[in-house]
Amino acid sequence: PKDPPEGWIAFNNGWQGGSCLAIAFLSSTVLAGSDRGGVLQLDGSKRDSVWQMQDLSSGLPARDKGGLRAVNAVASDPARNLVMAGGEAGIFASNNGASAFRPVSNKEFTEAVTLPSTWLFCSGEHSVEVVTEDEVD
Repeated sequence: PKDPPEGWIAFNNGWQGGSCLAIAFLSSTVLAGSDRGGVLQLDGSKRDSVWQMQDLSSGLPARDKGGLRAVNAVASDPARNLVMAGGEAGIFASNNGASAFRPVSNKEFTEAVTLPSTWLFCSGEHSVEVVTEDEVD
């Protein structure tokens, strides 16, 4: 509710991600979604911490001209060591503290759900009225 007595402390050592677009916390680790560096990490318990950039092989999508694509949203669940990162390229999840990500918002799915030809997929209770062509106004 109040500013710290010693004032705000800048934690910008090693920041190379361009604009900071999102922020989340995983215990004492600060996670920042960035414009050019994916999800950067900082040990928030140490005053002289340096931001750690994502490796290009982290599973987050790369830019055409180097670096990683923008991460506009970051969320964490410390109890499960889960980090979610999202941007234009989709949603990515990490179960190891944001070291390696995997895509979780696939556009194609390998599972198939089939129904008999006379059934319909339905999101709830519906009423369907069947009319013939000559009954339509």
